[in-house]
Amino acid sequence: MPRIRPFRGIRYNPERVKMENVICPPYDVITPEESDELHSKDPYNAIRLILGKQHPRDSKTNNRYTRARDLWIRWQKERILIKEPSPSIYYHEHSYTIGERAYTRSGIVVTVRLSEGGGKDIIPHE
Repeated sequence: MPRIRPFRGIRYNPERVKMENVICPPYDVITPEESDELHSKDPYNAIRLILGKQHPRDSKTNNRYTRARDLWIRWQKERILIKEPSPSIYYHEHSYTIGERAYTRSGIVVTVRLSEGGGKDIIPHE
């Protein structure tokens, strides 16, 4: 049986941002046009963390990943992103439709201890 534990998550501060302006889809479904739109929507849009722009002068020390790291740190210092005051288990739901049928998928986000030697408790999906 996997050992799960709550953790102190980091989330957007609702006193500093409008949530509808900063959330975005997963990086692997965002088209170039959607990326441009999300980048211009809000300076704190999550697109800047998960799929930042690439520039011709990018280098090993200045690229979309280092810029995302720097934003992650800065947004926490500016309290755009805040750490939960106490450990939590996060419940989430995703509702979607396929054709005319509606579905809801639910789950939890926790920390989990991984067993060494390829145990069968947690099976990687990718």
